[in-house]
Amino acid sequence: MIKGVNAENGIYPVTGNPFVDTGQAVIACLAGKESFTKMNHDDVKRVFGGNDLSDWNSRLKSFTMVFGNNGPLYQPRGKKFEETRKRKYRSILSGLLSQIENVNRDSGMCECCGEFHAVDINAAYEQVDDDKGNDHVVGRDLFPLIGSLGSDAQALPSSSRMFNICPRCLFAVAYIPIGTRLLSGKLMVFEGAHQPFVQDLIKSIIDDNRRLLSVGGNSIETIGKKRHSSETVKWLCTVFRELQHAQKIKELPKNSELNIWLFSNSGTNPSCEIISIPDESVRFLWDAARYDLENEIASLATVDKSIKNSDNHLLNSIRNKIDYMGLYPIKKYDGASVSMFAFYQTRLLGVPYKTLVASQKLAEGLLPDNTKEQKEWIKSDVFKDIKKRNILKGRIIEMVEDGRLSIDDYFHIFPVKSLYPLQASFKGFDMTRYFLRHVDEDIHNYEYKSIEGESVKMNPNILEAADLYFNDYIENRGLKRFKKDVLDEFKSGTKHVYWIKNVMCDLSERHEGFGPDDWDSFWHDLCHDETGNFVGYELLFQMRLALTDLYRKKMQENITMNPEINQTGGN
Repeated sequence: MIKGVNAENGIYPVTGNPFVDTGQAVIACLAGKESFTKMNHDDVKRVFGGNDLSDWNSRLKSFTMVFGNNGPLYQPRGKKFEETRKRKYRSILSGLLSQIENVNRDSGMCECCGEFHAVDINAAYEQVDDDKGNDHVVGRDLFPLIGSLGSDAQALPSSSRMFNICPRCLFAVAYIPIGTRLLSGKLMVFEGAHQPFVQDLIKSIIDDNRRLLSVGGNSIETIGKKRHSSETVKWLCTVFRELQHAQKIKELPKNSELNIWLFSNSGTNPSCEIISIPDESVRFLWDAARYDLENEIASLATVDKSIKNSDNHLLNSIRNKIDYMGLYPIKKYDGASVSMFAFYQTRLLGVPYKTLVASQKLAEGLLPDNTKEQKEWIKSDVFKDIKKRNILKGRIIEMVEDGRLSIDDYFHIFPVKSLYPLQASFKGFDMTRYFLRHVDEDIHNYEYKSIEGESVKMNPNILEAADLYFNDYIENRGLKRFKKDVLDEFKSGTKHVYWIKNVMCDLSERHEGFGPDDWDSFWHDLCHDETGNFVGYELLFQMRLALTDLYRKKMQENITMNPEINQTGGN
């Protein structure tokens, strides 16, 4: 054995292994360091000497999920061997700590970090009182999820040789149990581009575990056991709020994406998976805490339990940036608060603030004055009824005609989902049913950037066709006839869907540049699905919408020019 790398030259860099880096982060937290990259070997020795890790790990139930129960801290079994096991465990860790400074350069390189020479595991056992010179190996009882020589209870692949791991990596992972908690029944370790930020999360877990240890007891339950995944969202918000109050982190780093490794190393069913929380999702939670919405997040955590499909749970919805079912009314539950709803829609999903305002206006226009009738409209599944959906579409037309809604409002509520064939997003029904229970509440504007694409605009070709048709009609037959023959027939349902074809043919005869060469392909693709079936209902509605708006504008123009005009007809 010869002298190893000097600790002051940095022997605790980032390894890229989440288990090792989590262990190093725990040690750094206990040493009072901002990051393990800033600690030296004296810091590590001080932490080891000042805390009884053997006592912590023997009491924390998380230990067996990390290392199983076949290692030196659990064997031999029995209460009478407890102190012997702890002493043996401390001695092995002390041996590993010594080898960090005194490495065996004849050994292979560490296959975990690739930076230091592998441990002499037999030397680490030399100080154990009852060790009789047995040949020891590094298995999953010393490092999570690695295969061992032999079958290892048929849980993991056996190895042709012992895994090469350096003493630093083996020593560091021993600290994982006090720095981890459960998510969906598995332990968590973190990876992130900004190590101090990750370490702040780990420190919160350490503080919670140390509080539990200080209370006493020989068996300390792992934080998060039998808790829903939404509890992790709540916990993250709480940690973020504490960091903000302490002004430790004023703003998140540029790349705050988190990878969470979920694993278990116990029994015959070890497992490991990685879930990613993208930068935008982390920022969403950070901002939720900044806007004092952590209590709102906590209330959503209770709703999460009633959602059966885990893909739709709060954490997965936030991670995947999809709409969350728990925001909306469910039976007697009125949905999230308007503040939480608006924040989720605008900050995570990028829904324009205009959409929320327009949806609330539509809901207000839909809700009857009669209390008994209102009960039918505030049902959480109100728009499963196609009759109610048709009433909603009819009310939109009425509100556009009297100026309470605009075409712009319609496209913010029902943005274009597909152009060929033309289809509108159904999300507008969900937005409206939410606001049917929140028609009088103020909507806070959390929007910090608004990017509105073509999906919230009417296709200019439809606008042009409507404008040409409208002007031709009133020029030849007048505004009253237009109201009676076109708008009223739409309202009564007597305007057939194939009317749109007749309109196109008529326009092509009357207007140059509107003929088959320019328009046939466009209109055909707009109205037909991939099998050639006619699906022009949304096109028909948008034409009706555009014509209604043109009628409103013309009526307003006539009234402005002649205040005495009969507002029910015009010329």
